[in-house]
Amino acid sequence: MVVAAGFGIWQSGRCIAAAKWTDIARVRAYKSGVGSPDAICLAIQLRDSSEVEVKNEASGWMSFVKMAQTKLAGMPHPDAWLPQFAESADGSTERMLFERAASSF
Repeated sequence: MVVAAGFGIWQSGRCIAAAKWTDIARVRAYKSGVGSPDAICLAIQLRDSSEVEVKNEASGWMSFVKMAQTKLAGMPHPDAWLPQFAESADGSTERMLFERAASSF
């Protein structure tokens, strides 16, 4: 679930992770070789160094990607990076999408 202040990840009716947009330190995209071979994953690292992995199969994934582009300064629009993952077949594609300046911590 994505809201103006941040996001939450729910599984089986339970919130398993939540954070404010300002708590996000980095967002990295990569193709997972585990489970679905076509899964595009986002590794969302928070300021406390914890990391949340979200696959494109998760409910609300695209809503997160679109909102993150507007909330995280410098994060590219999905049209600028998603196609390279859709076309990649070997799972070696990885890209840093957002990294907060160290002075912002």
